[in-house]
Amino acid sequence: MQRNVSVILRSNTNHERGCAVVLGVPRGGTSVVSGICHIIGFQMGLDIDPSNMECSEVIRMNKEENFQVKFSGYIKKCERNNLQFGFKDPTAIDWLGQVVDLIPNPIFIYVSRDIVASAERERLAGSEIQRTLHMTALRTKQIVSFLLNQSNPTILISYERLLLDPVRGFSEIAEFLIGDQLVETAQHASQFVKTSADMPSQINFLDLAISLRRTNQQLSTLRQ
Repeated sequence: MQRNVSVILRSNTNHERGCAVVLGVPRGGTSVVSGICHIIGFQMGLDIDPSNMECSEVIRMNKEENFQVKFSGYIKKCERNNLQFGFKDPTAIDWLGQVVDLIPNPIFIYVSRDIVASAERERLAGSEIQRTLHMTALRTKQIVSFLLNQSNPTILISYERLLLDPVRGFSEIAEFLIGDQLVETAQHASQFVKTSADMPSQINFLDLAISLRRTNQQLSTLRQ
């Protein structure tokens, strides 16, 4: 029996515009899901670091004074550039409550990964295991509590199941966000989602998105 990669907590009925907010914990799979959102057509930042699919401007401003004012200005710039945009920060739950009301049409995407696996990846990157386990468990609890108190569209993604069935995972995310499973794009993109890869360090999702759009345009032209 095929198992879904995702669970929809609250349906998304607006497939024309929205801000995809990717939530999770450090080393928890948020980079890959943010990359998938970008391929689907959501501009996941104005200054994206391809090594982790984070917008440098968002990461920087949440540590500065007048964060809410700066964030509001940033969101307005994103919306002018693209009606479908988003951002990802694996520590976003630490500050999201301050600015969630400033986000137009938020769409929440929670990426869940085994806590031990996330903590082990952090340990390999040089973090202390006891503190990492504590922070991972704490943030997971905070994210769940936050989402249960929201009313906006929300999808829950199992990172482990996404790696086992990336085509299905990609299509489920695409259908939730834009109402189209993008089956061909999912099949092409899934070739780069591998359990052995240190994603996204070994995959440039920005280049991949451009390449897949070019391929789709060529296929569309041939079919005319």
